[in-house]
Parts: sequence; C-alpha cells; structure tokens
Amino acid sequence: MTDLSVNRWENNGISALILENKGAEHSRLIVLLHGYQGDAVSNLEFGKTLLSADESAVVAVFDGVEEVPDCHDPHIRQWWDLPPFEGRYYAAMPLFAPKSVRPALDTIVRDAHKTAVRLNAAVLELMREKKLKTLVLAGISQGGITAFEMALFCSELTSVLDGVVIIGAGIAGAGRLSKTAVKPVPFLLVRGTKDEIFPSSVNCFSKSVLTEAGVPVVAQAVDSPHFGLEHAAAEQVRAFISGLNAKNRQKRQDIA
Repeated sequence: MTDLSVNRWENNGISALILENKGAEHSRLIVLLHGYQGDAVSNLEFGKTLLSADESAVVAVFDGVEEVPDCHDPHIRQWWDLPPFEGRYYAAMPLFAPKSVRPALDTIVRDAHKTAVRLNAAVLELMREKKLKTLVLAGISQGGITAFEMALFCSELTSVLDGVVIIGAGIAGAGRLSKTAVKPVPFLLVRGTKDEIFPSSVNCFSKSVLTEAGVPVVAQAVDSPHFGLEHAAAEQVRAFISGLNAKNRQKRQDIA
C-alpha cells in the first residue's frame, strides 16, 4: 500500500482518520470504532489491516465522541460514559441480571443509542462526500457495543450496510431485537479465549439472539486476552471482509 493516504475528517463535532489508496476506484466505506480509552491514532494500524482486506475501500477510523472523564487527555476517548461494569453480567437480559447492575445496563442501552444516532449521521455524510455505496462496520469492545447499536437498533444504515465485525463485545439490550426489523447482513463475532472482561457466554448469547432474528453469524475464538484482541483476530477479520467482496461480485454477475 505504497500509495496510502491518511487524512483527518471532521463533521458536526465528530472526527476520523481516513485511509485510502490513491488512484483506486472506491465504492465501500469500512468504519472502525476503537475500544474504551483509545482514539483514531492509536487504532491506525488496525485500520490498515482492514484496508488490506479490501484495498479499494475507504477506511474511516473514528475518534470516540468524548474524552474519558478525569483523564484530561484528548487521546483517551470513549463512545459514551462507561458506568461501573462487569462483563459477566453482560451475557443475559437485564431481566435476569442482578438488580444491582440493571440500572447500569439500562444506562448503556440509552447512551449507546444516542451515540449511534450521531455516528450514523456522520457515516452517511462521509459516504455522500466520498460517493460510496456500501458500508462495513467494525467495532472493538465498547466500540463493538456501539456498532451493534448502529446496525441493529437504528434504521439509518439499513440500505447501505454490507456486514458487521464485532471484536470482544456483546449486544446491549438484546431483548429489543424481538421488536426490531433487522436487515440480515452477515456478522462476524470474535472473542478472545483469555478475555478477562467478557466471558465466552457473551459471544454465545449474542450469536443465539442474532440467529433467532434471522441474521447470518460467524462466531470465532482466537488465543488472546481482551486487550490486543483485534490484532490477534486480524486473519479472521480479513477473511470475513474478503468473503463479503466475493459475495458482492457474485451478486453483480447474477444481476448481469
């Protein structure tokens, strides 16, 4: 990728680093949402990994929409204010979680949704500017929770969404799926076998509710702790995105 360009993009208080290969004919946007306390710069290398899966795409590595409180560092960011959090309670409906943690789970649903609405508007504006037709969402940890929200519980991206990659995260408020019309785009769920935050039940739960909703899901595990999981899963992510490319080529041939 010797012709790689990296530029900053901003819209309505939301910023991203844009990676693209000069001279390529671009039709797809790949969006990357980093994990808690990351930012676009610290996730630039994984953005390059995503671009290597589809070198004709434009990759947008977004910055979390706000700084983490009390850190006083613009590079330590989040997608929404993270309440006291235990991943082992995240694999069940709030109805079955201990009463003491249900308010935090409800807060996550509310705040993740607000952020998702903002991000969806920014993503569509970027696609308009770049004249891109399709979208792949990728999210890591807190960014994965946000990507689930953007894809499943907001309608703005329905017509352009091609696939979703979730790395080390689960669905917030999964009970809402029974009341939501979900576009059956492919999902890749990746967990780390040594994840110290989310147990394997989180992936199992997310896969089961997506399957029940008619969404095609691939769930995979890689030998990794939570932090750095995206790099350990690079091969699986590249294969998934490359598979989407093949499906789209076949679809175009069928239409022709």
